[in-house]
Amino acid sequence: MIRNCSCGHYLYPLPHGEKYCNSHDFPDWVYCYSELRRSLGQRETCIRMCKESCNDTQYKMTISMADWPSEASEDWIFHVLSQERDQSTNITLSRKGIVKLNIYFQEFNYRTIEESAANNIVWLLSNLGGQFGFWMGGSVLCLIEFAEIAIDFLWITVIRLVAFFKGLRQRRAQARYAGPPPTVAELVEAHTNFAFQPDTANHGPKPGAYPDEQTLPIPGTPPPNYDSLRLQPLDVIESDSEGDPI
Repeated sequence: MIRNCSCGHYLYPLPHGEKYCNSHDFPDWVYCYSELRRSLGQRETCIRMCKESCNDTQYKMTISMADWPSEASEDWIFHVLSQERDQSTNITLSRKGIVKLNIYFQEFNYRTIEESAANNIVWLLSNLGGQFGFWMGGSVLCLIEFAEIAIDFLWITVIRLVAFFKGLRQRRAQARYAGPPPTVAELVEAHTNFAFQPDTANHGPKPGAYPDEQTLPIPGTPPPNYDSLRLQPLDVIESDSEGDPI
């Protein structure tokens, strides 16, 4: 604003040796400030809206000079130029009054500058695979083997859990029956041990407990009929042993 309006705005710092704008010393500073602000607004709008150019061409100028025309062709050149100018051969030209200008490209090469991503998805996966193979010696087969090990571990764990719960169920079922199943001799003895006395060295009843009782032989083979395992009164058993009809 100091460069365009010769004074400074009171809202901004003032450089040394300059004056603030006022209507007495600078009667048109308001108009100058408005125009400056509008131009700055347009410039900021252009900066926001106008993007960088896609193509930019720059030419480097090189100037080279030489005397023209040469002494050998000087007369002929002057004569031709005079004739082409006004069809008059009486007009003479000097070396300082003419110039020959050639504009040409010094070289036909051109340089293209493009921007591209340093890494994309393909390069990223490739680099990760290379680093993984270099530092850990891994590959796709290693990943498959790791997956197979994990699946086998889960499968073996499930099998062991099933076996554990099955054994636990069997132990609970066996706990209901603490002793082994009764033998045939024990079943036969149950017919005579009506008082459920504990077993002793002499498995037979005490003498005199049953005066009319006879000691039954212990069969070595199971009875042929399941009806013999049924409990019957003692008099029926004695009658059977004597052969009396029922």
